[in-house]
Amino acid sequence: MTPANSLDLLFRPRSVAIIGASPAPGNPRNSLLRILVQHGFDGRVYPVSPNHPEVEGFKAWKSVAELPEAPDVALVITPAATVPGLIAECGAKGIRNAIVFSAGFEETNEGRELAVRLAEAARRHGVTVLGPNCQGLWSVRSKAMLTYSPAASTLERTQHAPIAIVSQSGALGGALGGSLHRNGLGCAYMIQCRQRNGLRRARRAGLGRGARRCARRRRLHRGSASRGPDTAHCPTRAQPWRAHRLP
Repeated sequence: MTPANSLDLLFRPRSVAIIGASPAPGNPRNSLLRILVQHGFDGRVYPVSPNHPEVEGFKAWKSVAELPEAPDVALVITPAATVPGLIAECGAKGIRNAIVFSAGFEETNEGRELAVRLAEAARRHGVTVLGPNCQGLWSVRSKAMLTYSPAASTLERTQHAPIAIVSQSGALGGALGGSLHRNGLGCAYMIQCRQRNGLRRARRAGLGRGARRCARRRRLHRGSASRGPDTAHCPTRAQPWRAHRLP
């Protein structure tokens, strides 16, 4: 699967697993499923919980391995220490996208090693990860509100518009998205990225070698008029990435 196709599944999923789902109302692990249903998601939903036979009327599965298919995206909301292993399980199952809502990573001294392990698991098993410690994303046209944010739960309706929000802050992103919908403007996407340092380390370890070679070449050739533009000496710059357009 190409990275572009993987992002298609992240933003336009037809099946979603909620790992750590709970039947307890008011709990973020329950809100993920409630908000998904509230906004009309019509794909397949798989709660994963070893302790509950069903969540919000959906059959719950005891583990990722027991799921009847590889969902397009996994929503992970379990204790931080369990997340690297769960990402590995997702990769083994064939799940290529995960959103990690769990906290306890780079925002704490104890969690920094967990962040590295999470990044390594994602790289090793080919899983694209949004997070950790994030509030997910909104994909309005696909009715995939993959979030536990109160900003999404309090919206009576949403409407698609050619506006996308990318925010480090979940509160700010949710407030902007909610305001756009309440005022009749709407949006297409709201993406709350939160932490990314662990995944940056993984890219340095194996996913970003071409980009690093370009950076080294730019440093070597910067200011050298006789060698011409640095693009001529950088194969990946000479053939730039195509923008991935999301309608």
